[in-house]
Amino acid sequence: YNIKEGKNFATNLGLFYEGFNIGYNGNYSTSRISYVMNSVSGTSTNQLIYIPTDDELAKMPFVDEANKAAYKSFIENDTYLSTHRGQYEQRNAILAPWLNRINFHIGQEFKFNVAGKPNSIEVAADVRNIANLLNNKWGSYKALSSNAILKYADVLDENGDVTGKAYTFTEPEWKEYANTLSTWSAVLSLRYKF
Repeated sequence: YNIKEGKNFATNLGLFYEGFNIGYNGNYSTSRISYVMNSVSGTSTNQLIYIPTDDELAKMPFVDEANKAAYKSFIENDTYLSTHRGQYEQRNAILAPWLNRINFHIGQEFKFNVAGKPNSIEVAADVRNIANLLNNKWGSYKALSSNAILKYADVLDENGDVTGKAYTFTEPEWKEYANTLSTWSAVLSLRYKF
């Protein structure tokens, strides 16, 4: 928005919204992730999870019934997992959280002529992620605790003897990402237009 103030002055205002899916998985920013589990074949590579039906889940050995119930609840409350039961998860099928940002620009423009041609100088301030200036939780990136949500491993008794194998579910969490990317910032600038 441009507010003219006489013949030689103007104030420029701008408000810019940006919204997109993004989060951090480890040290990498991403818009999509995959839930994985350790390899049951003994290789060191993680594999995409299989999303069991209720009948299949009932037959799967877990470390305890509370852990199995937590996994069932997690599947039922996830948009993608709940609609793809009885299938392997597709790679990068899970969306990262939605990030909302508002950026603000204000500039004072001084217009003049040089050799008959219009020129101007603008002194401006640009504030990125202005909502974060008001509340440090707004406009912040999120980081995933871990995308490895299932582990299939030996179960040990109190003597350290192997009694069988079982699944362990660890619920992933999107937490605040403490980084300068999540904070507001301001830039002062001087522009010469000719």
